[in-house]
Amino acid sequence: MNRHAIFVFCVLWTCITAFANPADGIAFQTDFKNASGVYESAPLLPMETNPPKGPATVDFNDLKDPKFTPEFQRRNPVLKQVPGFSSCFVNRYGSMDVDFDPKAGLVRLHGDNPKVDGYIGKRFLENPPTHVEATIQRIYPREGGKAFLRVGDLITGAYVTLSWMKGSNAPGAWAVARGESDTWNGWEKLPSPENLDPAKPVKLGVGFVEDNELQTFVNDQAVGNRIRLENLNQLAEVRVGADARPRGVNILAVAAKREESKASRKPSIRELKATLKDEKNLKALNPYGTGIQIDYPFLGFSQAMKDPELFEELADILRELKVKLIRFPGGNSTSYYSIHGEESWGPLKELTNYWMLDPEKYKWADTRDLFRLCKAIGADCVFQLNVRTWYDPKEKKAYNTMVCDSGHKWPPPPKDVLLPLQGQVRPYVYHCDKLKEAAQDGKTLVQWAKDAGVNVIWEFGNENYGYHSPKVYVDACKIFYDVIREADPKAQFVIDGDGYSWSDWRWPFAVFEEMAKQKMDIAYTSQHEYIFGGSGVPFDNGKRAHDGIVAGWNNIIHLHDGVRSKLDSLGYKDTKTAMTEGNMAAAGPLVGSTHEHGMGRALGEAQIFPARARQHAMVIYHDLVHNGSCNPDGTGGWYARVYYHPDNPKGKRYSLPLDSKVMSIVNEHALRDVILDDQCVTASQWTDGVLLTAGNALSIPKKIRVRFEGEGLSADKVDVTYFSAENLDTHKFSTRQWTLAPKREKNDLILNLSLPPYSFCYLRLKAEK
Repeated sequence: MNRHAIFVFCVLWTCITAFANPADGIAFQTDFKNASGVYESAPLLPMETNPPKGPATVDFNDLKDPKFTPEFQRRNPVLKQVPGFSSCFVNRYGSMDVDFDPKAGLVRLHGDNPKVDGYIGKRFLENPPTHVEATIQRIYPREGGKAFLRVGDLITGAYVTLSWMKGSNAPGAWAVARGESDTWNGWEKLPSPENLDPAKPVKLGVGFVEDNELQTFVNDQAVGNRIRLENLNQLAEVRVGADARPRGVNILAVAAKREESKASRKPSIRELKATLKDEKNLKALNPYGTGIQIDYPFLGFSQAMKDPELFEELADILRELKVKLIRFPGGNSTSYYSIHGEESWGPLKELTNYWMLDPEKYKWADTRDLFRLCKAIGADCVFQLNVRTWYDPKEKKAYNTMVCDSGHKWPPPPKDVLLPLQGQVRPYVYHCDKLKEAAQDGKTLVQWAKDAGVNVIWEFGNENYGYHSPKVYVDACKIFYDVIREADPKAQFVIDGDGYSWSDWRWPFAVFEEMAKQKMDIAYTSQHEYIFGGSGVPFDNGKRAHDGIVAGWNNIIHLHDGVRSKLDSLGYKDTKTAMTEGNMAAAGPLVGSTHEHGMGRALGEAQIFPARARQHAMVIYHDLVHNGSCNPDGTGGWYARVYYHPDNPKGKRYSLPLDSKVMSIVNEHALRDVILDDQCVTASQWTDGVLLTAGNALSIPKKIRVRFEGEGLSADKVDVTYFSAENLDTHKFSTRQWTLAPKREKNDLILNLSLPPYSFCYLRLKAEK
């Protein structure tokens, strides 16, 4: 693998494990000398959806950092797979190598960053082992760093980790960590095993000796006392890993055994708690957490603006999605939009050759109709101002009003040469003198918004780093800013805060410095955040879409901390960072395929949503509804939140794919106070009571027990609705219900749920009156 691959690598499962006769008790044994078969990933659960900040070793603001990698959001799968293992995780602080060498029959973990650790892992969802062991060898013991074997219960999170802390056998060289849940509890020192040679292979082992009692072993010798954990019932997940060191650690063998006499008969139940709040203290998570972008030329939107019945259908489905913010006219279409009617299309197409300015396939839409739609569903609007081109209604011509001088879109410079902030000016015909005239359209837009009674936040263009140098961009923004502020002194603005890549922030930082010089009052900076890579997982089926979404978010949750610091240093402490465009699980082989809108994507998106809405001042998804209908089998749509079926009967011309059905429920959490967020189990409170949603991405049932601490909830029976699918790949699902009777313990209310495999469920607990 590439030494500088960022943060997370998934080593994908191949079916080449060697299974012995069940009578000898061996459940699994590695065969590192073979590599063939179909690669299949397993869910990367449990993983933190809201990890704490750590000592990041890749400085996003220092391009001289040797770990700088511009391709943060890589989609390519890992280059080497470890047979028999379902996943490999490298922590968020940096990168390390996971080298599979079938000729030598080993896996090598190594790297240059001592703050990084990683592992190969395997899951046993059926008939889990009762004893697991791994044989490792330090290549150069004096390097130090920990090497470990971890076993855990997938449902409860309980775990035991046996770690060789140093490359020696001195006191303090061995330690164990344990926990009844996946909360970290620190290390406990173990006595060093006798007669251990640090330069030779060492076998680490953990296994049950009695119900819920485990013993750690080194070279088959018991080390330390027995460990009792009430919640560790199944050794369902195994990890073998090490800290990154230049020479590193070789993993020579991993094996698992099952003895029925030692297998637990106790069910694994994840115990969760949520504390109810006083109604006076409730605060919505993020009212702008359910935004949607409308790309105006697509017929699913533009036709509805001219058809009253279709308009109402679209409004109804937007209400179902709880949309409270609409971005218009939509992404790149911003630079090809004029408020001056359909007559602008011909001149703009001649100027730009933009493919969606084709009246045979696409249609122009009036901004006033968009404002009318916002009013109808109770949503605010982010209106993207076209700061790059303008149609002059008097001259009936379109003009380029800003110099395109960004180096981003030109061929990349030679290696070791930084991308210039100001590159070669593109050979267009420019009429920069028209920019002030173009900005006058802002007054018209402000008046239209007032007439419609809609709150509008004004965004300057879209992804401008691809077209303009920072000063050219900010100078144009200031012209529009002054015109709109004159018409509305309280107007709020969004300025482009994206970089050339997720590791290169020079462009937005220069923008922030320019806007500070011009003393512009900016409410939000705009970042675009697509999750279809960045984790080493190829998004080519539902499982991998789920894995990649969770792993990708885990990597980038603190991505914009550098932007926050830069804004603060310039005095923009009240300026918020916003995701004004983003989506997930739709790139490369996924476009138009089932898993783009299947159960895997749905559960992955639901799991990261609360943390995502908490992290960003706005969460706006690209895109509402694309042109025409879906594929005949009901799949596809390329990011679409809504499917448009123009040939269907009235009242059925819009539909929600599976991921949108799930998110239509999950979105409501953004409008409530979230009191529980735990691996796709989310509870939010409001004056009407509590909404609870839960997902299960595993092929086995997932049992959870949720305790709501405090008074205020009714103990009446509740209806639980759930969507279930045959696997994570399919978009087809069934909807069912069952009735649940909560239990009262003193002032607390307790719910016991068993989630079917590949399912999402929700229920509502009513507030007592």
